[in-house]
Amino acid sequence: MQTTPPTENFSGAAVVFDFDGTLRRGDSVGDFLRWRLLRNPLRAAPALFVLPLLWWWLRGPIADRGRAASALLWLATVGLSAAGFERCIARFARQHSQGWLEPAAAALDQHLEQDGRVIVATAAFAPLARALLDLRWPQLSMVGSSLRRFAGGWVAAHHLHGSRKVQALIGIQAHPPFAHAYSDSRDDLPLVKNAAQATRVHPITGVMQPWR
Repeated sequence: MQTTPPTENFSGAAVVFDFDGTLRRGDSVGDFLRWRLLRNPLRAAPALFVLPLLWWWLRGPIADRGRAASALLWLATVGLSAAGFERCIARFARQHSQGWLEPAAAALDQHLEQDGRVIVATAAFAPLARALLDLRWPQLSMVGSSLRRFAGGWVAAHHLHGSRKVQALIGIQAHPPFAHAYSDSRDDLPLVKNAAQATRVHPITGVMQPWR
């Protein structure tokens, strides 16, 4: 299974958007895990058992939240083949095609109309974010957290957060300073500080204001 999407190389300054809380309301990984685990009692039971053990990770720094999500992802996917996982993600995306934060989505469309050099950089698992983005912006390039096979399921291979987003963007030749960065979270300060302009998006209302 392809766990990182195809990317393009960019020679000029790019406009970079975060995904969850910026373009899409809520947490796409959390939504996927709840959808996958709660639909199957055989998966829900062990997930509920380990959830108290993961609670402090889920409430902690973003790196720890990524580890907890990785453990739950394994419970949600163990036994799935690569093709089965792809079908599962596609089905989830079709059923959760709403929830876009329209102010940021409109800003993204405007940037595409102006120069087309737009990239999404997200901590969400790349295959999941790709499937959701393809419903509206199949032409967008993106970088996200990669996955790997482990003991019959899927876990995070590289969690893309904080300064790792900037490193991943450099890896596809999208070098700072970026023309503009959009995000809802202080976790993205390394991205925001490397942008000529930065806009903060409210993760519920989508209201945008200059980052301060």
